[in-house]
Amino acid sequence: MAEAPDFIARAAGTTYRVGVISGYVGQSTELRRVVAALQRDISALSIECNTVDAFQGREVDVCIYSVTRCNDRGMIGFLRDARRMNVALSRGRSGLLIVGDHLFCRTARNPNPLRTVVEYIENHPEDCAVAEPTI
Repeated sequence: MAEAPDFIARAAGTTYRVGVISGYVGQSTELRRVVAALQRDISALSIECNTVDAFQGREVDVCIYSVTRCNDRGMIGFLRDARRMNVALSRGRSGLLIVGDHLFCRTARNPNPLRTVVEYIENHPEDCAVAEPTI
C-alpha cells in the first residue's frame, strides 16, 4: 500500500510527511507497530501515528484518519465531538484519506458529524471517492 506513494515521493526527489491518526490510544499504538514494520521498505515517507488530540495544531502533507467505529447500537463515541472531527479532517495539507465503515458513519445516531462528511464525499466525485479495500 505504501509502495506507490513512496515511489512517487522518491521520483519527485522529496519526502512526504504522513500522519496516521485515530481517536484512541490503543489503536494508535497498534498502528505505530504496523508502520514500524513497513518503515524499512519506504524511504521517502516520514510516517507518524498518533491520536487526534496529539495532532492538534500540527499539519502533515497527507493525513490518514482511521475512524475505527462500527457497532450494532449505532453509537459513534469519540467521533461525535465536532471539534475533534475538525482536527481530524484538517491535518493534511495535500490529501486526506478516511478509513472506516462509511455506511456506519452515515447511519450512526446523532450527534453524528461524520454523516455530513460522508454526504460531502458522495456529492463531490470530482475531488472525493468512497472505495472498498482491494486487499
